[in-house]
Formats: sequence, C-alpha cells, structure tokens
Amino acid sequence: MSKLSTVNYKPEIDCLRAIAVFLVILFHFELFMVKGGFIGVDIFFVISGYLITNLVIKDIVNNRFSLIEFYTRRLRRIIPALYSTIFIVIILGYFILSPDHFNRIGKSGISAATAYSNLFFWSEAGYFDYDKYFKPLLHTWSLSVELQFYLIWPIIIFIIYKIFKKKIIIFILLIFLLSLFLSTIYSERTTGYFYFTLFRLFEFAIGSIIFLIQDKIKIKSNDLFFFIGILIIIMASFTFSEKSIFPGSNALVPSIGSALILITGGKLIFFKRIF
Repeated sequence: MSKLSTVNYKPEIDCLRAIAVFLVILFHFELFMVKGGFIGVDIFFVISGYLITNLVIKDIVNNRFSLIEFYTRRLRRIIPALYSTIFIVIILGYFILSPDHFNRIGKSGISAATAYSNLFFWSEAGYFDYDKYFKPLLHTWSLSVELQFYLIWPIIIFIIYKIFKKKIIIFILLIFLLSLFLSTIYSERTTGYFYFTLFRLFEFAIGSIIFLIQDKIKIKSNDLFFFIGILIIIMASFTFSEKSIFPGSNALVPSIGSALILITGGKLIFFKRIF
C-alpha cells in the first residue's frame, strides 16, 4: 500500500462494509434470527454516497475532475467481478435449473450486465417471496442501483458545486427530503418499490451529507456515538423482518446508525482497535 493510500485509508468504511456483508449473509442463510439482515444493503448505499461525494468534490477542488475517468474507474472495479459471477451462474444454472428458470436467468443476466436488474426484478415478484431461491442473480439488483447512482450523482454534484458551491448541502438536503417523502408514501403500496433507485436516493444523500459536515461538527464523545451507531444497526437487524415496510422511513434507522459510525470513525480512542 502506497503512502498516499495509507493516508487516505478509512478503516471505519471497511468496518461498516464488514458489518453489512455479515448481516446480509446471516439473513440469507436464516441464522441467529437476524431477520432484518437485509439492512446491510442500506449500509452500503450510505457508504457509497459518502465515498462518491468525497471523490467528486476533491477532484473538482483540485481541477482534475473528469466524468469519463470517473466512470472508467468505477467500471474497472465492478465489471470483472460482475461479469464473472454472471458467467458462472449461467453455466451452473444450465445443469441445475429447469428450462423455465434457466430462461429467466438469461434475462436477469442481461439485465445485471447492463445495470438495470433492479428494474427487471421490480417487474417480478417481491424480494422476499419463495421464488427468490430460483433467482441466483437477485442480489445484483443493489449493484444496479449503485451503478445508476454512479451515473447521475457525479453530474449532480458537479453542477451544484460549480454554480452554488457553499450551498451544495442545501440541495442535497432537498434531494434527501424528496426521496424520503416519496419512498415513505409509495413503499407501503407494493414490495416492488424495494428495488427502486429514486426511493433509495435519500440513503446515498445521507452519506453525502456526512462527508460535507464531518469537518464542521465537533463531537466530544465520539466513542459513545460510535457505540450507539453499532447498537442501532444491530437492533435494526433483529427488529425488522420481511414484513417490515422497506425502504420508506424504516430505512432511516440503519442509515442513521451508519452515519454515526462514519462521522466518528476517524476520532475514536477506545473503539479504534475494532477497525
């Protein structure tokens, strides 16, 4: 690891990623009664909002922002692993699944490869139904949401920052409120909105806001707030279930827990060893 990457390394992000992955695994394998482990996805969305806003604004400030370069870097990180997964799943599906289910794998593989699998699965049954066991690429819906976010967010940040600069946080707050409002209203109507990018945008916005305010907020009890953040996430993973309305206002719970960890992560004393 280079000196520069060591300086920029944020262990709290890897800590959050580890928690998110662990919760999702426990949820899908139905272990330890972690019925709300799917909130790991919400944690990832908050992290992405934080990181992408960080990257874009720093590049803009240093006059080196390039939209093409940004997209290229993201694709280099994601495409090899994604396409390898799709290829392996299709090969295995050919030998394991029925013709009907294999045909659906082909369609879901194309949608995952072109970053719209969230819309593909949105058109089908819900995330928590029995048929999910015959959808081995179902998990790619969240990656499609991430890719759609990567597509639009740098453009939004660039335009707002260039025109309004210091008022950028106001516009992100407006995006947060609009997305949360729509998500709260519509998520009750059908489980299909679980996949909808617009109704997840407020989670990305939370991460973005944390990046913008972290140097301005002075918290004396950082370890306490970090512990509260961890506790909120753990409690949410046990409290929520497949019957919970999601995302909607419920998604605020793990998002706030993630925000507390991000904002206190670099200033810990007692809990620093956890990272």
